[in-house]
Amino acid sequence: MKRLVFLLVLAAAVLLASPALAGPYMNTAAMLLREGFQSIEFVRSNLGDRELARVAHTIAEARMDAAAHLTIPKEVDKAHPHFLLALASLERATEAASRGDVSGCLRNIETARGESRTFRALLEQQHLLLPAVRECSLTRPEPDAPRSAQTARSALRRACARLAEDPAGLAARADLSR
Repeated sequence: MKRLVFLLVLAAAVLLASPALAGPYMNTAAMLLREGFQSIEFVRSNLGDRELARVAHTIAEARMDAAAHLTIPKEVDKAHPHFLLALASLERATEAASRGDVSGCLRNIETARGESRTFRALLEQQHLLLPAVRECSLTRPEPDAPRSAQTARSALRRACARLAEDPAGLAARADLSR
């Protein structure tokens, strides 16, 4: 009887641990993809800034290196190549932007989006989803309680009074230089 219970517990642990093994991989993949797409969108909106694109390219190469050293769970072995292809396309897009090749940059962005969609679709076939990456509360603080109209008016009056006393804000700058 004890042996049967032990085998059942062991079997349950193996079955339940299988998706859990993909957890660290999924978290890392979500972070790398999100950062990659955020980075390339910033580069795309500033295509004339080759220095920015060069820095973004260096960071994209580091993302590729990090992805190459991930432990790949068997649940995602079919999807993983598409994850790497998405990151590689983002890296090529930043490299093209650093050369000033706008069409090459845009073409690689679209390729990265397609590979990312394929990666996510293959994960869904395995009943896996990339975790939602939430913004850090330090970079985006929780909104304060709604201010009353009276509080907003008094804050506006204080700001207007400060501007009336020192319109250019030079006093505050002088205090900082000391």
